[in-house]
Amino acid sequence: MNNSRIPTVEIDMNKPCKECGQMGALPNGLCMKCLADAAFTKKKSNQGRRFRKIKVAKSEATARDRIVMEFEKPNGPEFDEYALTSGDKAAPEFHTALQALAQDVVEMCELPDDYRQRIVVKSVSLSYGGENSVMGATITAQMMLKKSNPPLMLNTPHKAEDYYAESGDPKQLLDPACMRRIHALIIEAEQFIDGKREQTDMFAKSDRAA
Repeated sequence: MNNSRIPTVEIDMNKPCKECGQMGALPNGLCMKCLADAAFTKKKSNQGRRFRKIKVAKSEATARDRIVMEFEKPNGPEFDEYALTSGDKAAPEFHTALQALAQDVVEMCELPDDYRQRIVVKSVSLSYGGENSVMGATITAQMMLKKSNPPLMLNTPHKAEDYYAESGDPKQLLDPACMRRIHALIIEAEQFIDGKREQTDMFAKSDRAA
């Protein structure tokens, strides 16, 4: 039995969402749906970044989580490519946004719904195709097994936000709710690059010292 700790999202089912009133609120007062909606409608960053990969990986040396990001920025008609690997701890909102994609892994891989509690989302790979640079995504996750120590690796089918041409097969499209969750993760990735990290008690200690 694998004893690896599975990331959890704390939802208070006795607390209403401050936005829609539905029961089940995160520590910030919003339900998962309203959190994703708020991120999706939030003004996009003016940094011009286009993400290719957002990933949490284990360091081989320390076994600690490291945040890995690959992105590009426009430079004339082409894009400059960038990569970031950091041992800094991401804010809880980053991990919440990444783990929220577990339900999309279950749906796209056609797994039983109760498997969601055993799934740990590790990364999202993004692509852009067609004249309109339509975003596509593949989600990679691990599923903890009851009779084996190594987890089962899962990759969702690649699906796109919209058709690359005027029409296509609707089975190849991402669910709109999944896209909202992906955009919520992208915003958290933007904020990580711009300096948002897990808060420490440094200021609290300074206050006590004062």
